[in-house]
Amino acid sequence: MPKLFAGDRLAFDRSLRTVDVQGRLHVASSVLTRACVSQYVAEEIPGWQQFGLTPGRMYSLLRPGDELEKAVSTFDRLPILRDHTEVTASNHKPDMVIGATGSDAAFNPSTGELTNSLVIWDQAAIDAIQNGTAKSLSCGYRYVARMQPGSYRGQPHSLTMTQIKANHLVTCSEPRVSGAIVGDANPDWKDTQMNSDDIAKLLTFLRDKLEPDDYSAVETMIAESTQDPAVITAMDARRRAVALVAGAADIAKRHPGLARIRRR
Repeated sequence: MPKLFAGDRLAFDRSLRTVDVQGRLHVASSVLTRACVSQYVAEEIPGWQQFGLTPGRMYSLLRPGDELEKAVSTFDRLPILRDHTEVTASNHKPDMVIGATGSDAAFNPSTGELTNSLVIWDQAAIDAIQNGTAKSLSCGYRYVARMQPGSYRGQPHSLTMTQIKANHLVTCSEPRVSGAIVGDANPDWKDTQMNSDDIAKLLTFLRDKLEPDDYSAVETMIAESTQDPAVITAMDARRRAVALVAGAADIAKRHPGLARIRRR
């Protein structure tokens, strides 16, 4: 069965972190993923050829709350790895394991968030989390894509994820899904700015990669997030825009010929 790796924000409130006498890092609660619409390159989508999707083009997929709720138990007691690779009992790869999720995975229907506790055993991984180098968490899971278009909270989508089954987690530098903030009493957001030139470059980059309806939704979201027409500075605007920039930058890394998105 095909699999997909989806990244989610791992920003810890310091009060949620503890280090035991063995030096292991424990995190009381972290948002692993949430119900939302996300953008994926065609080749990342299971069965993309059968759906007739265009290679290299971006498509919007809904990760539904009811599917996450059904998948909650699969996010318990997962290995946390150094990098993405499918692991099973017969293909364990112990050298890749740096920690594990807890056994208290839960889904909150009102927020659409799936949470769990974490423990990190490897010192290098602990250092990367503590110094902010690994500020995100990427979930490796299988799912079945369905051609079920619609709209979720005002954002259109072309396909829907079903039968989600978690396999592992990876700590990484950038999130795919925005808003999964742990302990937002002390979120790790810097008061950085995107000026009108940065916004224009982002929109130019996305215009040819998204379906027209998806591009229109992105354009509308940025417009609504911008309090000043020339610059995004508000905290909530930063939270809503950073995922778009991170996603565009990730695509640029995998497609060197594309224009680079600059963040100031």
